[in-house]
Amino acid sequence: PLGAETAPTEVRAHLGAPQPLGRAEYRWFGARLYEATLYTTGTPRFDWDAPLALQLVYARRLSGQTLVDATMAELDRIEGAAPDHAEIRDKLMTCFRDVGDGDRYVAVAADADAVDFWLNGRKTCTLAHTEAKRRLLGIWLSAESRSARLARQLRGE
Repeated sequence: PLGAETAPTEVRAHLGAPQPLGRAEYRWFGARLYEATLYTTGTPRFDWDAPLALQLVYARRLSGQTLVDATMAELDRIEGAAPDHAEIRDKLMTCFRDVGDGDRYVAVAADADAVDFWLNGRKTCTLAHTEAKRRLLGIWLSAESRSARLARQLRGE
């Protein structure tokens, strides 16, 4: 686990006394896109069944549409063309906004079927969908993540 730090207010409100489990920086062709931190309820090991919060602090400007497109591209890559992807895309369109350098998105998943999204401390949506936690956060945390190194670092391995 990482050293003590103060988690964002929205993370503390849903996870109680959260602890950072892992942190990683994501770069695309050398350009820094974001720094990610995974918060848990203090469990020493990563556990899908525990409440989780994933924070991304962006280092560059990206449109909300780009965030939706990238999320859906990863879901398609991991799951194949699932019949509910159009429904998930529609839900994400209500969640994601444009971001710039220093903006902070947090995904808080206290249970399996819902993820709350917060941008700079303001809630943008609750995405309720079957297995939303594992499917959406799995883009960064699962063994099928595009960056196995990033996923391991976030899981504290």
